Amino acid sequence: MANENRLNILISLLTGEKRFEDLKDEIDLKKTALSNHLKLLLENHLIIRPNYGIYQITKDGENFLKEIENCYSQSSIKEKVKI
Repeated sequence: MANENRLNILISLLTGEKRFEDLKDEIDLKKTALSNHLKLLLENHLIIRPNYGIYQITKDGENFLKEIENCYSQSSIKEKVKI
């Protein structure tokens, strides 16, 4: 998950399942790059592909984002960013 684009894909999928083309336009990636990011997210069970060309976040993906938010909200970095 050490890539901002994968995080942005997960965040985008929080609003519901999306088509490949919609993700490509929203995240502003080329087809090959988006495909590679989606493959990694699929392999790590953070998203699923319920139909061809359609992607959806899994419960694990949602929990992953919640934990990132939780860590950030409890971090001293958050206070430094405010300053």
